[in-house]
Amino acid sequence: MTGGEEIAKAFLIKLIKGEIADYRNEDFRKNALTTDVGEYKIDTCNTTDMGRETAIKKVTGDDCWVIVERYDNEAQMKKGHKKWCKYCEGNPKTAFSIDWGEYEEL
Repeated sequence: MTGGEEIAKAFLIKLIKGEIADYRNEDFRKNALTTDVGEYKIDTCNTTDMGRETAIKKVTGDDCWVIVERYDNEAQMKKGHKKWCKYCEGNPKTAFSIDWGEYEEL
């Protein structure tokens, strides 16, 4: 099973168990942190399927987000978001995708 299939399966299991009341509800984004750093957009939010996570994409790229970190709580989420903003200040070409287990081009 690929990383994407595993994520979809985990989401569907949570949905079936009633752990995700309304997957279309965007209230989970109310504490989202979104920052533009140069050519990069860093988005950190509490997703319905995998919880709190940070993803990065190159604004001029193909709209492909690379999920780089997940968190257990809000404090970790805020600290992690700052860390990834600083990472993007270095104009990186790649970031390690925790979903795919390999470096992805930004």
